[in-house]
Amino acid sequence: MKSINKFLTILAALLLTVSSLFSAATVFAAEQKTKTLTVHKLLMTDQELDAWNSDAITTAGYDGSQNFEQFKQLQGVPQGVTEISGVAFELQSYTGPQGKEQENLTNDAVWTAVNKGVTTETGVKFDTEVLQGTYRLVEVRKESTYVGPNGKVLTGMKAVPALIILPLVNQNGVVENAHVYPKNSEDKPTATKTFDTAAGFVDPGEKGLAIGTKVPYIVTTTIPKNSTLATAFWSDEMTEGLDYNGDVVVNYNGQPLDNSHYTLKAGHNGFILKLNEKGLEAINGKDAEATITLKYTATLNALAVADVPKANDVTFHYGNNPGHGNTPKPNKPKNGELTITKTWADAKDAPIAGVEVTFDLVNAQTGEVVKVPGHETGIVLNQTNNWTFTATGLDNNTEYKFVERTIKGYSADYQTITETGKIAVKNWKDENPEPINPEEPRVKTYGKKFVKVDQKDERLKEAQFVVKNEQGKYLALKSAAQQAVNEKAAAEAKQALDAAIAAYTNAADKNAAQAVVDAAQKTYNDNYRAARFGYVEVERKEDALVLTSNTDGQFQISGLAAGSYTLEETKAPEGFAKLGDVKFEVGAGSWNQGDFNYLKDVQKNDATKVVNKKITIPQTGGIGTIIFAVAGAVIMGIAVYAYVKNNKDEDQLA
Repeated sequence: MKSINKFLTILAALLLTVSSLFSAATVFAAEQKTKTLTVHKLLMTDQELDAWNSDAITTAGYDGSQNFEQFKQLQGVPQGVTEISGVAFELQSYTGPQGKEQENLTNDAVWTAVNKGVTTETGVKFDTEVLQGTYRLVEVRKESTYVGPNGKVLTGMKAVPALIILPLVNQNGVVENAHVYPKNSEDKPTATKTFDTAAGFVDPGEKGLAIGTKVPYIVTTTIPKNSTLATAFWSDEMTEGLDYNGDVVVNYNGQPLDNSHYTLKAGHNGFILKLNEKGLEAINGKDAEATITLKYTATLNALAVADVPKANDVTFHYGNNPGHGNTPKPNKPKNGELTITKTWADAKDAPIAGVEVTFDLVNAQTGEVVKVPGHETGIVLNQTNNWTFTATGLDNNTEYKFVERTIKGYSADYQTITETGKIAVKNWKDENPEPINPEEPRVKTYGKKFVKVDQKDERLKEAQFVVKNEQGKYLALKSAAQQAVNEKAAAEAKQALDAAIAAYTNAADKNAAQAVVDAAQKTYNDNYRAARFGYVEVERKEDALVLTSNTDGQFQISGLAAGSYTLEETKAPEGFAKLGDVKFEVGAGSWNQGDFNYLKDVQKNDATKVVNKKITIPQTGGIGTIIFAVAGAVIMGIAVYAYVKNNKDEDQLA
């Protein structure tokens, strides 16, 4: 019995000693902490990222303690790997069921941020001294400011999201200052715009197009693999010589993309098509690049000026942050002046202080930069000039646009202005790349100016002509009655659109109100296009368009495709003989080419003279007819008298 008691006493002492050791070990471990966790963002190529092997890097010696210089020396780390700034991270604590952390790694609902920051060129250091347990490290793309060279954005990634157990322990114990290395590649979308030749349309080149021609376009955009875009939209604006037909069709990898993936809004004379959350989900995170195509048409209208290109400007806006911005909107000057005003806003549309910004004044039809005297290197807006500038000495009949030179951290939102002489731009604070603005194809119409003169180059009025094309068809305009109907419908549709826009301002249901606005906008666009007249071909001369020379002998025709045409005079000036057909050519430069001055006092040789000859032999009608008839009667009388007398003489000789 004593032996048993002695054994139990010894056993109790041993257990007490062991438990004390465990308690001491626990206290020792509790005193060891990971004081800091530095996140280094690595950038590498797609090929290097695909080949990255985390197990091999660990085998090579990575244990969470190496700084960047030490990390680069490990076998398996690419030599060209770099560390980048501007990438946002969050360290988040777990609030879900215990033991399910790995299972809930991508479930944002059970993770709460406890620390956040943006990397510098040496990473971002989190203070973790008071943190214990399981945490999640995530990259926050929408708060990242990184934009690579030439507009590249972060695409593929590895090692995030990741579970971090604090304190961090390796084979040597607790790591006091830990380092982790999430990895990324980068790429950028591409965008092109061309004529849609697959629709049977042939690029006219310098041949030009006739008014009323429907021009098909295709915009092709490639989205890199592993993209994480937070914004992707296209903005298209056309100059006044083109009417957008409201018929855009979207395809994704060759298949139709239904409108549940995007929103479509009418622009000034174009559209804004923006991928929504569902659309972004469709293109992001794919293991191969995706292709999106937009197909739509525009009709060449009666406002197209001869020999002046008609532009159709599209921009693609993208980035890993929510974005604003659109395509520059053209406008005409008022009294030769065009004024730009500039405002600034943060992501929540609250006013903020601006930064100095430079604009170029661009001819919207030709795409050429207009040199403004005193501002040859660009138009600068700043606080000193109250963010406004007025360009003077401009052509009231030409559309211009102010184009902002990109400022990192801001996007330009060109406002809709209905009043001539004004352009307004709001800059939003964001960190997206400069929008892609592909070179767009341009279309032209052509024309010809004429002056009606006599043989002494005196100008003649009230000559009338019709025009035939190469097929011998006469050119005509839509009937006045039909034109009146179209104009009335356009005016009524505009009133309905204005009412819908006014109702939207105070609407409780903005989505429903926006749908009404969009429908009203489409109706207005359709009727507005119909009201823009165009040429039609007719068989009868009586139905053709009549060109009449004015008091200075001037007449002209424009809106033609390049080719051969014929003037057929239907009424000559009083006292002049009617001409035969006059052939003429239109094409590049024909509007300002010729052998005579269109304006009396301007020496330009920019018109072709059409010469009528004075009548020297009386024609039927008027006093000339009477004189001719009397003279004829006298001559005939003499002839008859001579004939009768001659017959009598012959009878007498018989």
